[in-house]
Parts: sequence; C-alpha cells; structure tokens
Amino acid sequence: MPIPVITSIISAISIISGSALGAWCSWVINNKIHKIQIEEEHVLLKEKQEFETLYKTKEICSTANSIKLDVCTAIFQSIRFLECKNKKENIFIFPINKNYSFSISLLCDYFNIRELSYIYQFYGLIETINNKILMKNYYTNEENFISEYKNVIKKVY
Repeated sequence: MPIPVITSIISAISIISGSALGAWCSWVINNKIHKIQIEEEHVLLKEKQEFETLYKTKEICSTANSIKLDVCTAIFQSIRFLECKNKKENIFIFPINKNYSFSISLLCDYFNIRELSYIYQFYGLIETINNKILMKNYYTNEENFISEYKNVIKKVY
C-alpha cells in the first residue's frame, strides 16, 4: 500500500477514535454534572420547604396571638366597664385587628367550623359595640351597653 493511503487510514482512525473518546468523556462529564445539579436542586427544594413551613408556622402563631389579644382586650374592657360606677365615662372602643376575617381564615386548618363560627360571632359582638360607641348611642341607652358587654363576656366564657 502506498504511504499516502496508510497515512489517510491512520488519520481517519485517529479522528474517529478521538471523536468517540471525546463523546464518551463529554457524556461522563455531563452525566456527573447533571447528577450534581439534581442533588443541589433537591437540597434547595428541601430548604425551601423547611423555610415555608417555618414561615407558615410563625404566621399562624402571629395570627393566633392577634386573636388572643383581641379576646383578652375585650374581656378586660368589658369587666372594667361593668365594674365602674360611672359607666358613661368608661366606654372605650375595642381596639381589634381590622383584618380579622383573614386571620381567622388562616386558622381554618386548626379549628373546626363550630369554633371558627364562635370566633366570628365574638368579632361580630365587638363590631356591634364599636359601631354603637361611634354613633354615640350609649348616652341614650346605657342598659343596652351593659347587656352588650355582658354578652361579650358570656360569648368568651
């Protein structure tokens, strides 16, 4: 065989073997990189889920504390009003969370429908008293206010 043909065959074999070796090395490298990326994504996903769980837990605790504060404030103000001799001077608006419906909806996974209804009824009583105070109805009908404040305490207990 002539030398140029042998050289061409050797050159063709080396090009084919180099391409095959390069393809195999690329496949191995890409496979390892892909596995590393998948592991990193799983770690990030797990961290994200843990963060979301922690955030949701904190949000629910904050919401429950807000509702608890509203209940305690209503109890204390109702008792203070009922114990005072001059009731007209001790009528104050109940400070409540204005987004209580959103707060209650966050707790729907933790309470049954009856308990959520009690919480809504409690806020309804507070809103009724606040509206009457804002309309200045307590000067004309103090006995109605006494029954409203008693209803707040009855609803809580």
